[in-house]
Amino acid sequence: MRNLFRPPAEALTHDMETALRAIIESTPLSGAHAKALPFAIRDLSRLLTQDRSLLSASYWINKRLLTAYCRYFLPWNLVRLSWMLPGMDLPLREGDTVLDLGSGPLTVPMAL
Repeated sequence: MRNLFRPPAEALTHDMETALRAIIESTPLSGAHAKALPFAIRDLSRLLTQDRSLLSASYWINKRLLTAYCRYFLPWNLVRLSWMLPGMDLPLREGDTVLDLGSGPLTVPMAL
């Protein structure tokens, strides 16, 4: 396997900046919502880990939790995956399937 965490390509910086701008534009926050964002991030983190059984519906139908995901978890997952995926030696061929279990909604396709 090649070096999994080699420095990212220069294009990745541009792509991440573009993605972050799109995330910010698609999830506008008022001053009060911006102040409450750390608490929403904390709550979503708990729901996705230790309190998973309390997550009665998908978090992306709750605007507060969706914003927490988009503003915090999505960018970090994109950075990690976009940095890691090019270093993986995956012998994929046309028609192969990749199963993503747990990176977040559409995060792997965006990182690819």
